[in-house]
Amino acid sequence: MDVKKIMQEVREHCDAIVAQDSSFAESLWQEFLSLHPVDIADFFTENDHAFVERLFPLMPPEVQSGVFQAVSDSMKVSVLSLLTEHE
Repeated sequence: MDVKKIMQEVREHCDAIVAQDSSFAESLWQEFLSLHPVDIADFFTENDHAFVERLFPLMPPEVQSGVFQAVSDSMKVSVLSLLTEHE
């Protein structure tokens, strides 16, 4: 699946991804995580902040780190507010 298609599918199936309630959602999530961090950062920048709030905390730390480096400073502030002290 190409990047645009993956992003469209993530927008449409965000609830299922968060719930991980189907093999499709799990597969889509893995495809999303395999995107370049800049592409994921662009997705978060171009879409409603709710996607950041719901999806960023679910990402593995190594993906979070790459995406964090690629987002704008204002988005970094938002992302930091999502993380717990442990993270």
